Amino acid sequence: MSYNKQTVIDLAISQLGYHEKASNAQLDAPGANAGSANWNKYARDLDKLGNFYNGAKNGYAWCDVFVDWLFVQSYGREAAQFLLCQPNGSAGAGFQFSAQYFNQHGQFHKSGPQTGDQIFFGSGWSNVWHTGLVVDVGNGTVTTIEGNSSEQVARRVYRLGDGNIFGYGRPDWGESDEPVVEEPVVEEPKEEPKPKKKTAAKKKTTKKKGEDDAVQTD
Repeated sequence: MSYNKQTVIDLAISQLGYHEKASNAQLDAPGANAGSANWNKYARDLDKLGNFYNGAKNGYAWCDVFVDWLFVQSYGREAAQFLLCQPNGSAGAGFQFSAQYFNQHGQFHKSGPQTGDQIFFGSGWSNVWHTGLVVDVGNGTVTTIEGNSSEQVARRVYRLGDGNIFGYGRPDWGESDEPVVEEPVVEEPKEEPKPKKKTAAKKKTTKKKGEDDAVQTD
């Protein structure tokens, strides 16, 4: 099974500008009821799934919830949990635990980010404080889209090697979704058979009877 990472990246881009709410109201309106009380549509939707997290998460810090929501919306619950390395009833709303889930599956990297990675900020396993989605890498920088960044969904750019970047969780996307281009098979030209050399036919001579048997006498 393979998953197109561009699906989750495009969804993240579409959420830019969404602001958290002052109360549990108007959660679907990107800019309405803006506040700093952590109410948001992302936690609401995941809470409705039941047993996705180890408890209801609306009204709490939501940067990791935002990333999880992107994956669930893009691929469905089961695939999202596989890609994020999270079980049912997980502690994955906490960025520290999300990083540990990736690490337990051998999918946590300290460097070399790729698009579609979940980026983690912190100084160690016991001090991870923020997360987001990598949407671009190039020119010595990594570009992210993050929930709960200044209380909204925002795009951020960091230089590679930034001391605040702890590492990257990399989903197992499966086989590449790029089409495989097969090189055309070039047949070697067949050599024409070389013409056989013509040999001069030997002239057949007919001996007269008694020629070889003749004895020369003086």
